[in-house]
Amino acid sequence: MGRPGKSSQLATPRLESPAVIQPADEPFVRPYPPSWFDRVMAWVDRVPGSYVIWYSVFAVMIFALVTVSRLAAGVPAFGGDLGNRAFFSFMTVFPLFLLQYLNHTAGAAFSAFTPALQSPEEAPLLRYRLTTAPAVPSILFSLGAAGVSVVQIAASPELESYSEAIYGPGLAAYFFGALSWFISSHFAYRVIHQLVRVSRTYESHARVSLGDQGPTFALSRLTSRAAIASILVVSGYMVAYAQLGSLTLTLIVLIPNLFLAGSAFVLPLAGAHRLLDAERYRWRRETTQRMEVAREKLHQLVERGEYAAVPAVKDAITALDIELTRLARIPTWPWNPGTPRGVVAAVFLPVMLWLIQYGLGRLLG
Repeated sequence: MGRPGKSSQLATPRLESPAVIQPADEPFVRPYPPSWFDRVMAWVDRVPGSYVIWYSVFAVMIFALVTVSRLAAGVPAFGGDLGNRAFFSFMTVFPLFLLQYLNHTAGAAFSAFTPALQSPEEAPLLRYRLTTAPAVPSILFSLGAAGVSVVQIAASPELESYSEAIYGPGLAAYFFGALSWFISSHFAYRVIHQLVRVSRTYESHARVSLGDQGPTFALSRLTSRAAIASILVVSGYMVAYAQLGSLTLTLIVLIPNLFLAGSAFVLPLAGAHRLLDAERYRWRRETTQRMEVAREKLHQLVERGEYAAVPAVKDAITALDIELTRLARIPTWPWNPGTPRGVVAAVFLPVMLWLIQYGLGRLLG
């Protein structure tokens, strides 16, 4: 047989092991399309300038639109209740400003929370769900609230006359009333959505560490600010409803919003509390067992008269006792000590505003 030719010397192509083939990163697939307000926030974040400026511009535009509608209805542009008109133009936009602020807070809080995730690969999906509301439920909720507003104005003569004094007669009162509820209801829906996501993230995706609680505590920054933001919104509406002097209308707005504000802070963190409490219990049980072993060793040394070894065992018992004391002081609710006091104080703000205005209204007739 002849020598193999040059072509036959070429070895069969070497097969690469599948283990060394690196798959390309798959693009992130959104689990659902964003809500109408997520699109608004995306636009506001893209344009130059602070979002504070843009929402201030929106408030001025609402005031200008109300003024134009009054002119179209043949009433003085700056007649009627001018102060309340300016206030309600502000309150129409204020919930949107707070939502954008909360969304920025949610993004920053989630970034700080990421080290506490069981699977870091889940971070993009969990972040999206936390900072983005689904499109269809959002618009349906807002439209439903706008419809309720129209029915409420039509069913309450005092509310209808109050709305006409602010916005103008006829359809203007219904339109701007519905617009206000359309926006404020999305505020409530979005706050609830984010807090549900916080709760589910803690319950299903978090791992806790008693030594480094910073990441575990991170999302409480969002829940506390969401509670305070809810209180600020309801406080603004209390100013108006107190002027009506209607206890029924006041309670319709006050009670659900106070419940939302209180539950916004506590309920989403209950899962983290259970995880931290279980972890602390496990550490205390292990330390207690080691303490019992050390005490038994100490008794054995004393009984055998081996006093030279006693100091080492005594030091071990002291160290374990210090550890138990430290573990007892570790908080299991994921917030800083002063945060609950601030939230509780804020909860009483709308109640005090309503009591003061309602009392002054009754006193002055």
